[in-house]
Amino acid sequence: MVIRRLLSRALLAIAVVAVPLGVTVAPALTEPAHAATCPGQTLDIPPTAGTPNMSYPFGIAVDASGHIYVADGSTNTIYKYDSTGHQTMTIPSTAATPNLGDPLGLALDSSDNIYVVSRDNGDVVKFNSSGHQVMEIPPTAGTPNMSEPVGLAVDSHGNIYVGDEGTNTVYKFNATGHQTMAIPSTAATPNLNDPDGVGVDAAGNIYVGNAFPGSVVKFDSSGTQVMNIPSTAGTPNLSDPEGVAIDALGNIYVGTQGGAVYQFDSTGHQNWVLQSTAATPNFEAPVGVALDASANLYIADKYNSNVYAFCTGVVLPTTTTTTVSGSTTTTAAAAQAVSTEPAFTG
Repeated sequence: MVIRRLLSRALLAIAVVAVPLGVTVAPALTEPAHAATCPGQTLDIPPTAGTPNMSYPFGIAVDASGHIYVADGSTNTIYKYDSTGHQTMTIPSTAATPNLGDPLGLALDSSDNIYVVSRDNGDVVKFNSSGHQVMEIPPTAGTPNMSEPVGLAVDSHGNIYVGDEGTNTVYKFNATGHQTMAIPSTAATPNLNDPDGVGVDAAGNIYVGNAFPGSVVKFDSSGTQVMNIPSTAGTPNLSDPEGVAIDALGNIYVGTQGGAVYQFDSTGHQNWVLQSTAATPNFEAPVGVALDASANLYIADKYNSNVYAFCTGVVLPTTTTTTVSGSTTTTAAAAQAVSTEPAFTG
């Protein structure tokens, strides 16, 4: 595992050095024209904000109150921060049985229960909001057995989705930990290879960051592939996508080991890319991505050990409820999608 991380860092460094002179780099995150107050980067949580210091933050999630949860694969710790970046809780390795080993993917449910995959143990662990373990899904709960789970998502019904790079399979478990579906490598074209990032939308569609082909694959709720975003759909090309999140408009956010975070619309068209220089300090491997209720984007960078927040400028749909003479009417406001035209570069 350590060798893999060092090799990945070395390859990333080589790739950066090898960019020839004269290559035009795509613009950084751009603010849509309708969001004049969008400030770009809004938060930086440095390694020293964590006790113990963050070292390899990978999985990230945000609850309805703006609290930020981070899984660190090096310290074997889950951190919780308030909306200003102040640490309020840690869940150490010993809080789990068996102990957490390389906790990577992380997700929350609507009750702020915390789910994390332990890659070394091949299991999924659920903690309540106070950090007490309440469930474990062992490797043998998966068919085939889970081997190296990395990606994780939880839907509004409490179903749990796991991307396993050892078996190249995406598993679905119900809220009690019983497997209800498996998507094998061969269900995707190209085949799944290291499905490290997993996201799910409100309709139950499953999005998978397929690390080695550099693609993002979308499956419907029955596990049938319905879309593939290839490496070449990104500018620059997608490189080792390891984090996926989806907003209420169907926009897809992809965190990569290649030093960039992308936003694609629901058809797979790239809207913007957030690159190294958009963050302070610069991105190295911004693999973890999560969204809050206002579509603000949170990023975990596993190599520079920082956590960031950015304003995306996405305006999500809202609802208005009116009651007249005992009759209630709910009206959905029109949603505004992200613009592809820059108003500023971050």
